Amino acid sequence: MPQIRKWVDKCFHDHGKDPTVRRDVVREHGIFGAQKFVFMRTPGFGNSNWTNVISDLRLGGYPGVHRHRGLA
Repeated sequence: MPQIRKWVDKCFHDHGKDPTVRRDVVREHGIFGAQKFVFMRTPGFGNSNWTNVISDLRLGGYPGVHRHRGLA
Protein backbone atom coordinates (compact mmCIF):
# COMPACT_ATOMS: atom_id res chain seq x y z
CA MET A 1 0.00 0.00 0.00
CA PRO A 2 2.78 2.50 0.67
CA GLN A 3 4.02 1.98 -2.90
CA ILE A 4 0.58 2.75 -4.35
CA ARG A 5 0.38 5.97 -2.35
CA LYS A 6 3.93 6.93 -3.37
CA TRP A 7 3.48 6.31 -7.13
CA VAL A 8 -0.23 6.93 -7.76
CA ASP A 9 0.49 10.14 -9.67
CA LYS A 10 2.56 8.09 -12.15
CA CYS A 11 -0.17 5.45 -12.74
CA PHE A 12 -1.91 5.49 -16.11
CA HIS A 13 -2.96 1.83 -16.20
CA ASP A 14 -3.41 -0.78 -13.50
CA HIS A 15 -3.42 -4.52 -14.01
CA GLY A 16 -4.74 -6.46 -11.05
CA LYS A 17 -3.04 -9.58 -9.76
CA ASP A 18 -3.84 -11.22 -6.47
CA PRO A 19 -1.32 -13.73 -5.14
CA THR A 20 -1.83 -16.13 -2.31
CA VAL A 21 1.41 -16.47 -0.36
CA ARG A 22 1.77 -19.65 1.67
CA ARG A 23 3.70 -18.21 4.59
CA ASP A 24 4.01 -21.61 6.27
CA VAL A 25 5.98 -22.86 3.25
CA VAL A 26 8.19 -19.74 3.31
CA ARG A 27 8.89 -20.24 7.04
CA GLU A 28 9.88 -23.87 6.52
CA HIS A 29 11.68 -23.74 3.16
CA GLY A 30 12.46 -20.06 2.50
CA ILE A 31 11.84 -18.18 -0.74
CA PHE A 32 14.65 -20.01 -2.55
CA GLY A 33 13.52 -23.49 -1.50
CA ALA A 34 12.14 -26.13 -3.83
CA GLN A 35 8.56 -25.65 -2.62
CA LYS A 36 6.22 -23.36 -4.54
CA PHE A 37 4.87 -20.72 -2.16
CA VAL A 38 3.06 -18.17 -4.37
CA PHE A 39 -0.08 -18.90 -6.38
CA MET A 40 -1.63 -16.30 -8.67
CA ARG A 41 -5.38 -16.03 -8.17
CA THR A 42 -8.30 -14.15 -9.66
CA PRO A 43 -8.43 -10.68 -8.04
CA GLY A 44 -10.46 -10.93 -4.86
CA PHE A 45 -9.38 -14.49 -4.04
CA GLY A 46 -5.78 -13.90 -2.92
CA ASN A 47 -4.13 -11.94 -0.12
CA SER A 48 -4.59 -8.43 -1.57
CA ASN A 49 -7.06 -6.07 0.07
CA TRP A 50 -8.79 -4.64 -3.00
CA THR A 51 -10.87 -2.18 -0.97
CA ASN A 52 -7.64 -0.51 0.19
CA VAL A 53 -6.03 -0.69 -3.26
CA ILE A 54 -8.93 1.01 -5.04
CA SER A 55 -9.49 3.50 -2.22
CA ASP A 56 -5.84 4.60 -2.23
CA LEU A 57 -5.84 4.93 -6.03
CA ARG A 58 -8.96 7.11 -5.93
CA LEU A 59 -7.73 9.20 -3.00
CA GLY A 60 -4.50 9.79 -4.90
CA GLY A 61 -6.32 11.13 -7.93
CA TYR A 62 -6.22 8.08 -10.20
CA PRO A 63 -8.87 8.80 -12.85
CA GLY A 64 -9.96 5.19 -13.35
CA VAL A 65 -10.51 3.27 -16.54
CA HIS A 66 -10.91 5.14 -19.80
CA ARG A 67 -12.20 3.38 -22.86
CA HIS A 68 -10.33 4.06 -26.07
CA ARG A 69 -11.77 3.85 -29.54
CA GLY A 70 -10.17 1.17 -31.66
CA LEU A 71 -9.32 1.59 -35.32
CA ALA A 72 -11.69 -1.17 -36.43
